[in-house]
Amino acid sequence: MPACLLAYSPTYWYYQAADARAWRCLFASDVHGLSMNRFTHHASGYAGPTLVLARTEAGEVFGGYVDAPWKAGTKYFGGQDCFLFTLSPAFHVYRATATASNYAFFNPPKTGQLQSSRYGAEQLPETFGFGGAPIRQRLGFDDDLNQLVWHSSDTSFAVHPAGPGDLPEGPRRVVALEVWGCGGADAEAARQLLKERAARDTARAAKVDRAVMFGGINDWRDGNNPDKMILEAAGAHTFYSDTLEKLPAEPSKR
Repeated sequence: MPACLLAYSPTYWYYQAADARAWRCLFASDVHGLSMNRFTHHASGYAGPTLVLARTEAGEVFGGYVDAPWKAGTKYFGGQDCFLFTLSPAFHVYRATATASNYAFFNPPKTGQLQSSRYGAEQLPETFGFGGAPIRQRLGFDDDLNQLVWHSSDTSFAVHPAGPGDLPEGPRRVVALEVWGCGGADAEAARQLLKERAARDTARAAKVDRAVMFGGINDWRDGNNPDKMILEAAGAHTFYSDTLEKLPAEPSKR
């Protein structure tokens, strides 16, 4: 089990949620490693709200609550129940505002694309984060999750009131990252069904039709095999397998 970052929180996190005992640890860097691919694999497919927690090298704990399933793409998602928070060195919640709706951003690898904005066309980061804009998020992570950047204000979440507890802006090195599913038993059951379906699809795709490979109209030994004809037309000689078939069998050793 991971070293649970919820231990940093006051009892609020344990008892204010009616379904807290059904929370599920979907991703933990202590177990899965700090990797955007692993984060994507474990966080995607959970049909419920989630809680993200990150601990820095200095012992600070930042987090974000996402009130909707993770939605990969180049646009923000989530609703006004999303919020940001800090647990250490002080507990504070930054709730969503009605000014803007850039709550949660999730653009995993291989989906990044150029997007036109008031900043011009630019490559969007292939990572996740909260608030702000894709290139300057309120709480953002780099593409290998080894670093987070905190900004003290944006238009999607409230700012910290003047006084102690307001953390300075800037980058921090991440030493632990967790994602907790807060949707209860139904969300976890839906996630398991999705994982089982994906496993079946993978197994089905990995099966080789031996009848096609070793016999029938696509038999490699057939001189009319289209793949073989294309290779030979390109100068790739494919007679080696034919030669092997004509070699006499080795005498058995007694």
